[in-house]
This record gives sequence, C-alpha cells and structure tokens, in this order.
Amino acid sequence: MQVIFFKETANETFNAGYKARVDIDYIMTKRGSKSIDVSFAYADISKVSKVFGYLFLALKLLFIHKGTALLVQYPCRQISTLLGKLARGKRIIYLIHDLEGLRRQDKEQQHRDIATLGKAYKIIAHNRAMKNYLVGNGISEDKIVTLGVFDYIADKDREPNTDYSAQLCFAGNLNKSVFLDKLPQDITVNLYGLKGDDREFGDNMRYMGSFPSDEIPFVLDGKYALVWDGDSADTCTGLMGEYTRYNNPHKLSLYICAGKPVIVWRQAAIAEFVIEQGIGVAVEGLSDLSSVIEGIDDEQYRAMQDRVMQLRSLVIQGDFFEKALGKALG
Repeated sequence: MQVIFFKETANETFNAGYKARVDIDYIMTKRGSKSIDVSFAYADISKVSKVFGYLFLALKLLFIHKGTALLVQYPCRQISTLLGKLARGKRIIYLIHDLEGLRRQDKEQQHRDIATLGKAYKIIAHNRAMKNYLVGNGISEDKIVTLGVFDYIADKDREPNTDYSAQLCFAGNLNKSVFLDKLPQDITVNLYGLKGDDREFGDNMRYMGSFPSDEIPFVLDGKYALVWDGDSADTCTGLMGEYTRYNNPHKLSLYICAGKPVIVWRQAAIAEFVIEQGIGVAVEGLSDLSSVIEGIDDEQYRAMQDRVMQLRSLVIQGDFFEKALGKALG
C-alpha cells in the first residue's frame, strides 16, 4: 500500500520533545515514501502565507488516489479539518504525539480529539493505557496499534557516555521541575536543560548545561536517568504528572539513546514497558531512591545496562515506529 506522509520541518531545538516529529519525517523519507510539505502550518509566517499553504494542501488532497494511506502526526493544527472534508476514500493513519484534551483535562478538546481520531483508518497510540483510553471513549479497538516507545534517531557510529560522576541525571525544563528541590540529599544529581538565571539547586546537584537534541544523548552523565513530572517527590502530580498515566514521555527515548537505565514512577504508563524490557526500576516516590539504588548490585546493574544498549540499537534506527506502521498497514 502506498503511504504518503505529511512532512514537518523545524530548526534545531533544545526541546527534545519536538525531535520525535522530525524523526518520523526522517524515517519516512529513508523508507522512500512520498511526502507533502506542511511546514507552513508550524512556521512563523504571515496569515496570508498560511492561507495559501492550506489552499495548496487542499488541492493536493483532491488529486490523491482513493485507497492511498496518509500518515499524519497528531495533533496536526488545522490540517485535520481539511482531511475530514477532502480526504474521503484515503486511509488516514494518525500517529499520536499528544492528546491535548487529556493532557490539559479539557473536556471540549477531548471530544474534539476523539471525533477526529475516530475517523481514522488506523491510529498508532503510545501504549496500552492510551489505547484503553481511546477504546473507552468509543474508538474501535481494531483501529489501534501501540508503539511501545518513541524512537530517537542518532548517529549509530557514536557511543553514548556510559561513565558516571553522579548517581542520577535528569534532562528537561528545569524551571518547572519543582520536584528536584525535594530529592533526597544523599543522591547526587547532574541536571541538563534550560533554566532561568534565578533557578537554584541543592548542594547535591550540579547544573551541566543545555544541549541540542542530537547532542545530549552523548553527554548525559549519570548512573541512572530519571523520568518524573510534577511538583511532588511522593508521586507525579498536576496535569503533566497525571498525563504520565497515559503517555510515553520522549524523555525515556532520550535516555535509552544515551544508554542509561531509568527510574520511573510506578503508576506511569511507561513503567510496564520499563519493567518488561528490564531497562530500569519503578518507584512509588522519590523518597525511595536511596534504598532502591543501594539495593541494586553490580551484576543487576550491568544486566539493565546491557538491556538498554540492546534496545538502543533498535531505537536509534527507527525500529519501533517501522513495526507499528507495518501493523497499521497490515
């Protein structure tokens, strides 16, 4: 089955979250699929330029043969509106990056998300928890395949930094990561990401700087890497904390690419994947970190590290998305 994908482009960003979308463009291009450029929808251009962009897109959609598969990364701005009107007879495959309604707990947006996704030929969801959410909101289970984990395309000839000068590393928006202030004082932490000039950290923490998304996997320094969100060290709280019950944080993919065993919240959706794959441990709260880390001997740690490196070889070449797309096209 022919697959056409909507190509998104972006300048380099220090936010690794957008890299997931760029990587899909790379994988689809590498597999030889034809593309439709929709970069205008995301670019900082005039309203007139955007209008012309959507007009050209509408014309292109009209001339695509029925039965053609269209891969669309979701959410997709106003593109989904055009698809609903002009892509009848085409097989739309939505790859979910985010469910904005679920993330923000916005009921109206949730209804819009479900209405749009419900018209798809197939949906690639993050994991079983997200699939269950979609099915629970009326989308046919037969439409949904699960990704497992996002890929993180990287130079296969470069080796990650497997040494460590701290017990833990964390990469992300350090301004909003309030839980960092509540980490156990006996845990040494290396921090990476953007921060304000007035953001301060405890004596057990060291700020290592901010790096582009294609560079940071090779500089992360820590024995374990932490996936956490919210303002509490006892549990993942707030909208983003609750969202981890359903989504796959792209941060996990970064850490796998960096060759780091991970520590995750036990109630996060990714905990199931982490435990099944043997690439880390799940904890109820960050107060458990000291005892958990101390309880892992060298042999157990090496086994986790070996499993991460095995998984890394798949993630850096796009294997998880390729398999999910294959199932969707099935």
